[in-house]
Amino acid sequence: LAENYSHLPSFRGYSWIDDMRMDAVLRCIKYVKSFDHKEKTNPFSYFTQVIHNSFLQYLNKEKKQQNKKWKELRIVFEQYQLEYNIELNLPDNIREKMYADD
Repeated sequence: LAENYSHLPSFRGYSWIDDMRMDAVLRCIKYVKSFDHKEKTNPFSYFTQVIHNSFLQYLNKEKKQQNKKWKELRIVFEQYQLEYNIELNLPDNIREKMYADD
């Protein structure tokens, strides 16, 4: 299920997709005991939802990590400019990522 779900357009193209799949499989194993077969009749929908939530949580975690990296890069970049008293011009796309949380 996790393999097929990872091929959906909204999850394709991430460099850490293998990690997302493994995290989803581990969560399915973790929550298999939570599935109540007496109340719920479709285990596929239950585990698909577990996988979906796992993917979203992983993406949120990665986004936070990326933001930390860009913020740290910005701090180092600003210190470098102050220390050497030079003005460096960065491409707009990089500057946007470095100053995204301001």
